[in-house]
Amino acid sequence: MQTATIGGFQQTDQIDLLRPFVARYFDEIVSAWDARSTEMGQNIAIGLYPAVVAEQATVDASDAFLARTDLHPALRRLVGEGRDGVARALRAQDRDRAADTTS
Repeated sequence: MQTATIGGFQQTDQIDLLRPFVARYFDEIVSAWDARSTEMGQNIAIGLYPAVVAEQATVDASDAFLARTDLHPALRRLVGEGRDGVARALRAQDRDRAADTTS
């Protein structure tokens, strides 16, 4: 049920609707992690990470979150991996734009 709910939330064609949830993710993920089993916390941390909102603001919010000193190491790793995925997507978008201007 949890996996299906998470899968239904992250819709790549709904970026404008998902954007306001970026801040909420970082506000809520620690308490969600702490209140659940490791497996459920991991599903939430990975599945609800705002990866589809591939914008610099997501990277910045991730960096601010990762600067905290009170994070569980596994949660830190999962958020860091999500952040790296968004950063890669942004670099790919930049390269695509650069290729379009040189064509």
